Amino acid sequence: MTQTLCPATNNLCAGAIPVTCGSTQTQTTVGATTAGAPIGTCGTTAGSGGLWYSYMGNGDIVTFSLCGSAFDTKIQVVTGNCGAFTCVTGNDDSCGLQSEVQVTTAVGTLYYIYVYGFGTAQGVFTLNTTCITPPPPPSNDNCTTATTVPVNTDGTCAQIVSGTVAGGTPSTQANACVGTADDDVWFSF
Repeated sequence: MTQTLCPATNNLCAGAIPVTCGSTQTQTTVGATTAGAPIGTCGTTAGSGGLWYSYMGNGDIVTFSLCGSAFDTKIQVVTGNCGAFTCVTGNDDSCGLQSEVQVTTAVGTLYYIYVYGFGTAQGVFTLNTTCITPPPPPSNDNCTTATTVPVNTDGTCAQIVSGTVAGGTPSTQANACVGTADDDVWFSF
């Protein structure tokens, strides 16, 4: 007698299992399909069938980790609606052959986490979700509070200003530069 494995209820995006800070989910991708998997690359490429989870953003810095799982894993984090995704990040091989990503979440944004395997790899995995509160935004986080940089009058460059992007929030100004809009600070001279 041949045994057929039925995919888990979270084999499709619509069945995504909600995860929270401090939660651990252990499942197997054996029997999972690629139906509804994100198309294209999002930090990593396609692979074997996978399972879906969801996380409601609360402003925390969230780590989704598959470290210690029993096979060669991959992970992608997307936003949007099932079938119409926007890539946030993805990873293959962060901790050995297992995957891990970190996302600074936006309050009220629903994130989908897709757990799957490299190539045809399948097996038991553990998804750990951990969170930390981000640092407060720097004083020059917005254009209206830009830090004034003194202009050096000679070639000595004796007058300098340092800064950090840690805790930076998205700016409302349009930006065609490379990078993410949530890690900017402002200077003027």
